[in-house]
Amino acid sequence: MIYFMRSQETGLIKIGTSLRLRARIANLTHQSRETLSVIGVADGAIVEERELHWRFHDDHVKGEWFEPSLALLEYIEFHSRPWDGIDELPPPRWAKVDVDVMQDARIVVAYSGEKLADYLSRLLRPLVARDLEREQTKAIRSKKTE
Repeated sequence: MIYFMRSQETGLIKIGTSLRLRARIANLTHQSRETLSVIGVADGAIVEERELHWRFHDDHVKGEWFEPSLALLEYIEFHSRPWDGIDELPPPRWAKVDVDVMQDARIVVAYSGEKLADYLSRLLRPLVARDLEREQTKAIRSKKTE
């Protein structure tokens, strides 16, 4: 998921991605010793995060931190939702990728200039989303039968 996090000390907004946001917040708080609050989350991964970094490059301060411009705040308001901790995913499962698929992927990225991880993420995202949807459906059904 993509998260938008604000530093209460500086007012800057961090645009990042994480599968386990609670752990990410704890890590960032420990590193920076700042008070951080999540102001929104949205569906997406590294590719979408990079697109947002590019979109708001005029507001860039350092790393993944941005000035809270009107454009950025409006984007967050209209394209994110509040984070309640429920969107956290379990630890990632290893995906086994066939050797031939990996070789083909390496060829594609060699010509496209895209990073291998980004290319595979884009290819695997629909499959992972499908699996997560199936797991959520199972969980909902099991709760209904209790």
